[in-house]
Amino acid sequence: VGMAKGFAELGFKCFVFYSDESNKNEHVEQINEKVAVVYCPGKKLGVHGRFDWDILKKYRLDYVQSNTDTLLFAPNCIEFCDKNGISVYHYIGTTKSDSNSCFKRWVMNILFRRNIRVLKRHKCFAKTSAVADELKQLGVDSEVVPVGLDLDCIPDIKVNKEQAREVLKLPQDKKILLFVGRIDVYKRPLDFIRMLKDLNDDYYAVMIGSGKLNDDLQQSIDDYNLSSKLCWIKSVPNQDIDMYYKASDYFINLNDHEIFGMSILEAMYQGTTVIAVAAPGPNTIIENGKNGYLVEDLDEIKLLLNRCVTCEAKATQSRVLEDFCWATTVKKIINWIQS
Repeated sequence: VGMAKGFAELGFKCFVFYSDESNKNEHVEQINEKVAVVYCPGKKLGVHGRFDWDILKKYRLDYVQSNTDTLLFAPNCIEFCDKNGISVYHYIGTTKSDSNSCFKRWVMNILFRRNIRVLKRHKCFAKTSAVADELKQLGVDSEVVPVGLDLDCIPDIKVNKEQAREVLKLPQDKKILLFVGRIDVYKRPLDFIRMLKDLNDDYYAVMIGSGKLNDDLQQSIDDYNLSSKLCWIKSVPNQDIDMYYKASDYFINLNDHEIFGMSILEAMYQGTTVIAVAAPGPNTIIENGKNGYLVEDLDEIKLLLNRCVTCEAKATQSRVLEDFCWATTVKKIINWIQS
């Protein structure tokens, strides 16, 4: 929906289609004058959904954006559009699964290899340069269009860092590290705890998230006796998360397969210094040393923290506003459409 709003700001009318198992009738939610979400009666299998593609003709669409990736039913939708004279382009975030399950990775990778057939027939836009390069190697015409931040969803926080800490009851005399994400293997929360253990008492950590490793995380906190250096919150409403970004000195991202990095954008928008392990998403967003830091391992993070490196809030926020808002990122797609 955020991307649709970006198109709408530049004069396009957009419909976002979802498969909805809970209703037998089509339902339309009007977001604004030019953006609507259409919930279509259909079937879902995990993240894979399908519905009666004939609904697309009803809305007299000029273009369909397919977020194809490894989706099971994407080729069916694309073939319908091709047969009915609806132009198509693809928006791709990944060419492979990063699941911890070998079976899921095997299935998703098979689906992507199958989807290559339809990707080669249309223009593709990739969310990162790494994905664009992979697609080109597979013979797919691809350009980079990075993800954007939906500023409509970001609260206007009037307070400064100290005031934010007062509101959240966080210590004023510490350097605060923030971890946001699922407590799961790929986010590396246990490595975050091990890093915190090696830092001196000038540092305090806030962890926000829940997942399969909850018990292991609690055990690590207890084993290292870190309860006085850390606040773990399993769930925070989306509208409140930005106050934690505002209150923190550093946002730490350890996922070395990070595809997009929306949390990175949110942190940078609030002026927080981001330190991220190099991965496709962070590599696209961060200009190393200018508006954030890219590292290879935990030792580099600890070295940067011990040096007390920071980025100016203006630099981090400007990077988001100038290059990673939807109204900015969709311009490349619009230029292609208009050409």
